[in-house]
Amino acid sequence: MTALSLLLAAVGGGFAVFERGQVAIAASAHASAIKKKKSHDEKVAKREAAEAAEREAAQAVEDAAAELARQKAQADESAEEAGFTPSPTADGLVFYKPVEASCSLMSCAWLDIAVAQDCPNGVYVAANLETSSGVVVSYGNKITGALDPSHGAAIEIDFPNAPGGDLTYEITDAHCM
Repeated sequence: MTALSLLLAAVGGGFAVFERGQVAIAASAHASAIKKKKSHDEKVAKREAAEAAEREAAQAVEDAAAELARQKAQADESAEEAGFTPSPTADGLVFYKPVEASCSLMSCAWLDIAVAQDCPNGVYVAANLETSSGVVVSYGNKITGALDPSHGAAIEIDFPNAPGGDLTYEITDAHCM
């Protein structure tokens, strides 16, 4: 019986060693899986944070565009109430109004210029002189000094070589420089 007991003890001891080895392998695999899950979770969290930041930035751009549109609409309304016309090219930032004044030696157009934002380099204004049938017979332009919303300008645009007759002018451009 002693031999049988000895054999059973040896086999039992082998199983214990085998079992401890399996537990160590399983523990190592579990630790590796936890590490991989943590790394994956961190990557997902970074991606979600980046996506949230992109959404916030897009919303900020959208909000700024809406505010700019609101300000433009308000500037258009205020300018039109004061008799000004929005520039055909400045997207609601430059406005003009004809002024009755005498011209120097040639045909001209007098205009009051107003702006909805600072134009530190001035405003460029161009106009065509046309016959009643819409034929352009002369062209003129002028650049103002620096303007801001609280300071406008009065300008005279001369039309050189203008023939006599029933002529009108059309503003073709007015924008911040």
